[in-house]
Amino acid sequence: MAPSRLQQARADETRQALLRAARELFTEQGYAQTSTEQLVQHAGVTRGALYHHFESKQALFEAVFLELEGEFGAIAARVMSPDVSAWDNLVAGCHAYLDMCLRPDVGRIVLLDGPAVLGPGRWREIEDQYALAGILVGVQVAMAEGVVAPRPAVPLARLVLAAINEAALYIAQSDHPRVARREAGETFDALLAGLRA
Repeated sequence: MAPSRLQQARADETRQALLRAARELFTEQGYAQTSTEQLVQHAGVTRGALYHHFESKQALFEAVFLELEGEFGAIAARVMSPDVSAWDNLVAGCHAYLDMCLRPDVGRIVLLDGPAVLGPGRWREIEDQYALAGILVGVQVAMAEGVVAPRPAVPLARLVLAAINEAALYIAQSDHPRVARREAGETFDALLAGLRA
């Protein structure tokens, strides 16, 4: 392996070690209780390596947050089917997200710490990029298919996103997350049923 490729491989390994350590520690302790010293020790790297890859602890948190958003996209894609309506696919994707909210890393990093650490502006920007875009497409296609009554698509997509986020937060904050998941899912389905044509 050429020296530059070897260096790149080592850099990638270091970055991945930091991301793994950050996900574990932010999940277990929360962002505020995790120090940069704990992060580098857990990752087995130097402080210099941390700041070489991420300009701050907050930047590392955002990278982990984006990884989780990407994982949700992959899971949602797996539950969708070309054999059902766009609306049914949208509902399936929303339920896949609620299932993900049972995971401690999603609950703590995305739902509980995310808005505070990233700030409301950046958090919403990421939500718009990852979640709103998919919901909007689902709503528009569902209207075109006649499954959902015609209405302004953007506010409808935003309201669906708000509902799913509140349902997710309900699960993450519950002392009995599996019960909360069932309750939130049933209520979310009832809410969406009212939108069908």
